[in-house]
Amino acid sequence: MKQLGYGLTMYAQDYDETLPFGYRYSDDGKLLWWWQDDIRPYVKNELVYTCPSASPHMEWRDNRPPGTPKPLIRDYIANSAASAPDRGIWPPNGSKEWRRMGPFGNYQGKEGDTRRMAEIADPSGTIAVFDGQREPQMWAMNQADCWKPAPVPPADARFRWPGAVARRHNDGFAAAYCDGHARWIKESRCGEWSIDAND
Repeated sequence: MKQLGYGLTMYAQDYDETLPFGYRYSDDGKLLWWWQDDIRPYVKNELVYTCPSASPHMEWRDNRPPGTPKPLIRDYIANSAASAPDRGIWPPNGSKEWRRMGPFGNYQGKEGDTRRMAEIADPSGTIAVFDGQREPQMWAMNQADCWKPAPVPPADARFRWPGAVARRHNDGFAAAYCDGHARWIKESRCGEWSIDAND
C-alpha cells in the first residue's frame, strides 16, 4: 500500500500537482484506463495491485487499452465518490449541504475533473486508495466503513450500494493517504473520506 501511495505522489509531482483520474475513458468511449494504469510507470511491479489476502481477486477486463494488463487486478480501489447533489457526504450535524468527497475525479470522454493537491485540505488525513471489495470504486459515503445506516437521510436512501471497504486484515483494512503514507485502519472516521478540512 505504501508503494501505491508513493506512486500517486510521484505522479502528482510530474503532473502539476494533480492526481490521476479514478478512471478515464477515451473520447470515443471505447478504452478505459484506471488509476493503476497511470501510476504503473512509478510502481513497476504488477503484483503490488494484488492483495494476498483477497479471495477472490477483483478483476477488470472490459475496454482495456492495448499494452495494459488484462485482466487488471483491482484489490485496491480509489476514493473517488462524486460531489454531485445525489452523492457524497451527508454531514453528521444534520446540515442539508452535501460535502465534497474523495480526491479522485472521473473522466467519461466528455467531461470530468480530477483534483489538484491544493484542493485537498488535509492530505495526511484523506484516504486515497484502500482495500476494496465488490465495487470498482467508492460511489457514496454510505459505502465507507464509518457510515452508520440509521437514520438514513431521504436523499441518501436512494443510493444504498454495497460497502466498498474490505476489512480483510485482522478486521481492519489498509489505506494509502494523499500525502503518500499508508496505515492499517480498524475503523475510519467519515472525515477521512472527504477532501475538506475539520470534518
